[in-house]
Amino acid sequence: MLLTRRLSLLLLISALTLGVAACGEEDSPVQDSDNHGDHGDHGDHGDHGDHGDHGDHSDAYTVVLIDPQTEDVWADTHGDHWHGDFPELFVGQSLEVGVELFDEAGDPVVLDDTTLNLVARIAPGSPDTVVAVEVHGDHLDVEGLAIGESAVLFELRAQDDELLFESPTLPITVVE
Repeated sequence: MLLTRRLSLLLLISALTLGVAACGEEDSPVQDSDNHGDHGDHGDHGDHGDHGDHGDHSDAYTVVLIDPQTEDVWADTHGDHWHGDFPELFVGQSLEVGVELFDEAGDPVVLDDTTLNLVARIAPGSPDTVVAVEVHGDHLDVEGLAIGESAVLFELRAQDDELLFESPTLPITVVE
């Protein structure tokens, strides 16, 4: 099963790598981060949440959120936005979500708390009373606290707490 999962992830990474070309115009060799070709015009990317200032850290990592029961990919980062959606939560519901991180070469990043640490937090400007999120190595727990919408983001931090990567924000909706 582990071999099947790893093979599936390698295929996913390959598909994501090939999919990068689909985000630009087919007749333009220059990739423009605001031009998503066949994905439609996202304009200011308002439907993907606030991306904020990413400073000078790397966007070379890919965060993949996985349903641990079925191993289906719910959402994954793609440059400055997410593909897929986080499932709706009910108030009081806790959801375990598999999380994997890959470097720009598509290799898995080992998160061991001694050299690299993945942090999930409520995005700036989002209410912190709607969801709670906590990373536990290869998975995270997300709990619906109140009806509403919020957003989370993921940070990869070095042992000295240096920010190496920050994901785009991912909207989460909690319903009754």
